Amino acid sequence: MNKRILKKSTKVSNTLIEKLGCSNVYRAYVLAATTNKEGKTDTTIEQLAEFCDETPNNYTNCKLGKSFAESLKGTGVVSYETTRAKALATGGFVKRTNYSFQDTRLFRVIGLEFYALNLDIKLKGYLLKLFSMANTVSLCLEKSANEIYKVVGVSAATQKKYNAELETKGLLVKTSKGYRLNVPGFSQVAKKAMNAKTKAIVKAHIEIVKMFAANYNKQNPKNPVHNATTENLERLRKAGLNSQSFIVARYYVSNWANVTDINALVESIVMGTCGAALPKVDETTEKINLIIF
Repeated sequence: MNKRILKKSTKVSNTLIEKLGCSNVYRAYVLAATTNKEGKTDTTIEQLAEFCDETPNNYTNCKLGKSFAESLKGTGVVSYETTRAKALATGGFVKRTNYSFQDTRLFRVIGLEFYALNLDIKLKGYLLKLFSMANTVSLCLEKSANEIYKVVGVSAATQKKYNAELETKGLLVKTSKGYRLNVPGFSQVAKKAMNAKTKAIVKAHIEIVKMFAANYNKQNPKNPVHNATTENLERLRKAGLNSQSFIVARYYVSNWANVTDINALVESIVMGTCGAALPKVDETTEKINLIIF
């Protein structure tokens, strides 16, 4: 009998969600829900399989030849090591695998209510992947089937099938531009307001982008840039715009999409430690928050 207790609220890295297949994403979430305050756990495969209502074979016999532990390690945000530990029941020594989850800036918070949902493991993993792509404030998802495929890895036909089932269960709600997640345990996160220091840094970088664009236009009168669309910012970057100003401008134009702590993000950009993928900007957001040159 499994005596371990899952945490009521668990942080799961977006990178972890995006790099694993649907089933393994859900297994990773459950494993993360057993970690201590330092993000470590020695939960066994047998215990994890019991939590997920599976057999341990699903964690060792994988289609691509990788075990569950190896797949976790491949994400770059989970490490593990095998040690010898004393068995309480027999007094002998057994092998234990110790997992360590790294703390990452981009993550999703998942409540235990999600674990309690009566859904197939693949559907639960699919929901977690949609959650990683959704707006953290509204929980709305405005992505094409192709964009979803790149993260989720399931075809448009399978997406349609999954979406229909989840709609029937009330877990997905259709909107004019896509879907809104209505999943127990998926937490909405309010954005933290920019402090004075962050505002000053952002303003300075936007001014740098404007000055660089003005100079670029003088040198390229036949092919100037008039606004900061994603495509135009990329042109400026290739022409020599410094990376910090480029990154700040990309987030600014995206209206800080999926960023809950803008102050921490801007600090990481200035420190050169911002390793997250840049936001993709839709046309609507660009029209609202566009930088005009």
